[in-house]
Amino acid sequence: MYTEDRYREIEEQFRSSARDFDGDHPNDEMARTLLITTQELARIHRAVDQEYGNEASERHQYQDVFFTRGLHSLYSLHWLVKRYRYDAAHREVRFLLETYFCVRGLNRDKDEAAAIYNAYREEVEELGLDADAREVALHEFDAVDDLFDVWRDERGRAKEVWPEVRQYYNYVSNRSTHPVRLYGAWDDGSWSEGLEEELLTWGLYLSYGLCKELLKTYNDTSAGPFIKRESQQVVARFDEVLGKDVPTFLLESY
Repeated sequence: MYTEDRYREIEEQFRSSARDFDGDHPNDEMARTLLITTQELARIHRAVDQEYGNEASERHQYQDVFFTRGLHSLYSLHWLVKRYRYDAAHREVRFLLETYFCVRGLNRDKDEAAAIYNAYREEVEELGLDADAREVALHEFDAVDDLFDVWRDERGRAKEVWPEVRQYYNYVSNRSTHPVRLYGAWDDGSWSEGLEEELLTWGLYLSYGLCKELLKTYNDTSAGPFIKRESQQVVARFDEVLGKDVPTFLLESY
């Protein structure tokens, strides 16, 4: 039963029950845009690290890490939607919302971002951990509470200009992160045009937001003009696919 052949058989079932996104359906265009955009943002970010990394300071560190996590989440979102795993895809959207709010809030006050980062590094040293420690499962760092405050404050600001953001955040939380919403519980495993459109749209919204925040992270360094120039095609593509239908909280009006 637990053989290599059995494993490959199940893997093939997953591969065969997936969307190719190679047609002319509007969702296909959004899916292709999402994946290519994510790859382009990853390319720009790598170039920034290679060419301008020596200019990065404590004022940029947390935002940079969260941007990278956002990219990984966008890749995952594309993969999950492609294979009709809509519950997990909604969890990625929730993660992306929180990531975006953290990056935006830290960019709003880079001195606070530096203070939170420096306090985290000091705590790592006090605990006698390796400077590059990736994970300590049972220790709650003080920075966790600080960062929660940052994203909660930013979500509150967003709610003032786009009240639906809280409603949608609660929806994705109760639907998929906290398993308390039965509606939609039977959607996984088969194609849903509506859910596909919703999830890909939010993926594009939040990749747009992260693109703008990457520029804001490094706009006080020499990397700023480079990011602005390299991201022009990405922003133009958002305009083509999304038009002007972007939630207010992703704009610069608050």
